[in-house]
Amino acid sequence: MTYHKLILGATFAAAGLLTKSGGDCLVIEPKPSAGHEFLGALAFGTGYGEPLFTTEAAEFYQQFQEKGAMHRGKGCLFDCASLLNAKLLNKNVLLNTSIVDIRPEADGFCVTTHGVKGFRTFRATELVNTLCDEGNIFKKSFHAWVRPATKGAAAPDSVQLEPLFGAFENSYIVKLPVEKDCTYPEARQRLSDVLKNELSGFRLGLSADCFALTPKKTGVFETGGIVQMPSCGFQNPLLAFDAGVRFAERGMF
Repeated sequence: MTYHKLILGATFAAAGLLTKSGGDCLVIEPKPSAGHEFLGALAFGTGYGEPLFTTEAAEFYQQFQEKGAMHRGKGCLFDCASLLNAKLLNKNVLLNTSIVDIRPEADGFCVTTHGVKGFRTFRATELVNTLCDEGNIFKKSFHAWVRPATKGAAAPDSVQLEPLFGAFENSYIVKLPVEKDCTYPEARQRLSDVLKNELSGFRLGLSADCFALTPKKTGVFETGGIVQMPSCGFQNPLLAFDAGVRFAERGMF
């Protein structure tokens, strides 16, 4: 199948790009849900007081406020998946679809994928990658939501706990730095060990579906004709969304 525009990753940046795109745009997402770079990774972001430059992002900000997702520059995004899904509703989005190969052609790109319908080939004139490729990973961490099991439970300074607020007050996001080659099962085991030892006074509420990634290179840049806009490189999902809208508004997408 042929599209004019193709986006890799059903991310917040991709949702911003889609505000200016019609049915000639396809989004391909390897994971089974959207917004994994913030929501699935339990990487709730910071800098929620930073300025937003588009009307669409300002409206998105209001929706986040109504969900009680922001407080003193920090985020608590447990209830925000529906907000992103609404942005992707009625758009051409393929979830749980692996990207097997990307091949440049004279008039664009040929992308081979694998999903529930087997191998498929898509062609597009323009290609934007909002994922963070392996070669662009600077560091990564594994996060989980934990709650004190007993009153006054404390964590050692060696474990990073980020306090939450609102309906999730008195609970925390624990952030475990891991090596770049650490696998998901290894990270889960490491979390289990920490809960048994350093965080024995806490109970696990939820572990992340994927790693929180910090890219080496952030913002918008180009490699091999592909526009790179790693959504996880922005401070929070609103800034990622805003960047997507602004990029699309400039007529570059």
